[in-house]
Amino acid sequence: MGVRKKYKRKIVRSNRLFYWYVEPDFDDEGIIKLHIVSEDKKLIVTYEVGQHSIKNKIPFIVIIGEEFEGI
Repeated sequence: MGVRKKYKRKIVRSNRLFYWYVEPDFDDEGIIKLHIVSEDKKLIVTYEVGQHSIKNKIPFIVIIGEEFEGI
């Protein structure tokens, strides 16, 4: 099943299509996150917006999907 494209922006990188959007993650206390999803959903990346401004906290991203399975 593909990605729902409504309200999402496109990114093309190395001839591969991705969609990105920013919205609250209600499963994580409503924290606003940047989501990047490949068209086939084999790569999903999330980043908590504003991490860089919190002192003593190292920013990180979460990578989910079949593409990195077993790593």
